[in-house]
Amino acid sequence: LMLGVNDVVTAFIGRDVFFPKKNPQFHALRARHARAGFLFKVLLVLAGGPTALLSLYVSELSWTFPFHPLAAVLYTNHGGATSGVNGECVPTASCNFGRLYDVLSLNTS
Repeated sequence: LMLGVNDVVTAFIGRDVFFPKKNPQFHALRARHARAGFLFKVLLVLAGGPTALLSLYVSELSWTFPFHPLAAVLYTNHGGATSGVNGECVPTASCNFGRLYDVLSLNTS
């Protein structure tokens, strides 16, 4: 929910308040992306009504719940140190539950 609000704020003020120290090129790109997303949401509501926007928010939020396999993306998409034993990446945080979980999460963990 906060990211959705931040996108709207970024679309209107032209700066991402979550990253105040980033360079102007970053903020310009973020503002352009946020404005495109805002325009898409406005068009979605005009075409499909408020239920269409609610469906979009439910689908955006549901994959972030810890019991959903793709939630691993939230916890492991930041590179960590490499293992001294086999040289593999060691994630900064993980909810990895073995090989089957890797398959279910499309190897994003």
